[in-house]
Amino acid sequence: MPAPASAAVELLLAERAVLQTLYTYARTIDNGNLQEWLDCFEPDARWLLRSSGGPVEWEHAGHDQLAKFFDWHSHAPQRLHLHLTGNVVPEVSLETGQATVESYMVRLDRDAEERPYVFAFGKYHDTLRRGADGRWRFAIREVEYDAGPPSSALSSSAPGVSRVDAGRSPATP
Repeated sequence: MPAPASAAVELLLAERAVLQTLYTYARTIDNGNLQEWLDCFEPDARWLLRSSGGPVEWEHAGHDQLAKFFDWHSHAPQRLHLHLTGNVVPEVSLETGQATVESYMVRLDRDAEERPYVFAFGKYHDTLRRGADGRWRFAIREVEYDAGPPSSALSSSAPGVSRVDAGRSPATP
């Protein structure tokens, strides 16, 4: 059993690695680096979207669906936007190799006249697992938006976008 000081250091290092995954997710979806973005996720990971207090509206499961979603999503330089993550509260278990994280998210965009505006804001509810390689990856990333475009603004015919209707399983177009 490690000494208390070394256990505290190990926990801090794990928390820092979890934060690095959150920040890498934001940076790579903004700049269009698919492989580095996918490496933030376990192969069987789920990405979920819902409005505050509402049911899950969109789901992408596994690397294939996540890659299709990534390709559908806008990236620089075609469209400049920033995903910002803050007020991060990680709960890391070194024993189980699992972490839960609550954080705030804001997405900033530019309009046609290059003026900045808030596209959406809300919260992330994440579950991460430590892989055999020591890397912490999302098992579940749930996006709960408090304000943003209505889900109807997201085209249900977009590649890799799975619509989830209340009480029904996901249907991939």
